[in-house]
Amino acid sequence: MTAEPSTRRAYLTVVSTHHTPWDLEQRLGVAPDAATHAVAPDEPSRRRHRDENTWELHEEGASDADITDLLESLHARAASLTPKLRALKDEGCTIVLRLSLRFSPADVSGAGFAITRPLIEWLDEARIEFVDVDQYIF
Repeated sequence: MTAEPSTRRAYLTVVSTHHTPWDLEQRLGVAPDAATHAVAPDEPSRRRHRDENTWELHEEGASDADITDLLESLHARAASLTPKLRALKDEGCTIVLRLSLRFSPADVSGAGFAITRPLIEWLDEARIEFVDVDQYIF
């Protein structure tokens, strides 16, 4: 018996080498769904060194969730942050829209999704220049 594929996710990620996740939360006025702190090379930790802090909003659904709906839901949550995202982008932050998609032969909705015109316009307005899509087939 094959295990059910993991959920589908859409993320809005702000990456910074100079703002901590707490700073990003204060600047955006929204608590993240997830955040990572940079780890200095000399910091005693079991974690690998990384020089980037992240702040993320997530939308996720079951393995048969409509990806377009997840994108629309994320857009609705993040639309009010547009001026603040632009300001962070101007300060050197990277802002990425990420999708993590898992597919199986039993997937009734298929592998497709749409990035609607309002979403494209928002990506431009918020200066989100990078969309990262990871697809996994089971």
